[in-house]
Amino acid sequence: MKKNKIIALGLVGTMTLGSFGVAGASYLSQYYKASALINQLSDIARENKSSASTSGAMADEYREQANSYQNTIMNMYRVLGKNPPSDIGNISDTAKAVYTFLTGKGYTPEAACGILGNMAQESGVDPTRVQTGSGHAAGICQWESYKYKKDRWKGLSDYAASKGKDWKDLQSQLEWLDMELAGKDSCTLSYLKSKGYGGYEGFKQINDVERATLAFEECFERANPAKAN
Repeated sequence: MKKNKIIALGLVGTMTLGSFGVAGASYLSQYYKASALINQLSDIARENKSSASTSGAMADEYREQANSYQNTIMNMYRVLGKNPPSDIGNISDTAKAVYTFLTGKGYTPEAACGILGNMAQESGVDPTRVQTGSGHAAGICQWESYKYKKDRWKGLSDYAASKGKDWKDLQSQLEWLDMELAGKDSCTLSYLKSKGYGGYEGFKQINDVERATLAFEECFERANPAKAN
């Protein structure tokens, strides 16, 4: 059975489209990957490339990859018996800023989209989001503990304050995320190594969206399986 069908079948009966755990984050990562490729296609079409043949080859490559990711998304929806999204390629300015920041830091597009899928699942890619109900976590990655003003959220808040920014500042959150992956959060880096993802540099070079999604969830988010949504 194809991997995308297995993922989709795993969602049925246990989770909803709005809340489907790590598998949902994987779907969202595929969505962002397709969107990123479509945006790259648009950039190629708009820009005046020095070599028309190179531009055409790049466009064909991106189109083929985008179609592959779109097909994965559509198949997931078909298995779920839901209508597929009509807005692939239309991602928010915040998501674009995240993607641009991460790829600018040397993360592969797949690693960046794996992170985005987790962000979408955690906060809707909203740096101001406070966890509904308990208020225990906050930010684009839902750092804890906002409620008690300690732990990883406190580290983020202190870092933002050191730059004269509020904790809700997107740039500060992205810089802090990168710093935590690089070792500022020792548990994250330890897991990236022990779980076979090659540490910080290895994670940045992952070229499979699903693997990047799982790596970020396992090592950075570390969600409680009983409460993952």
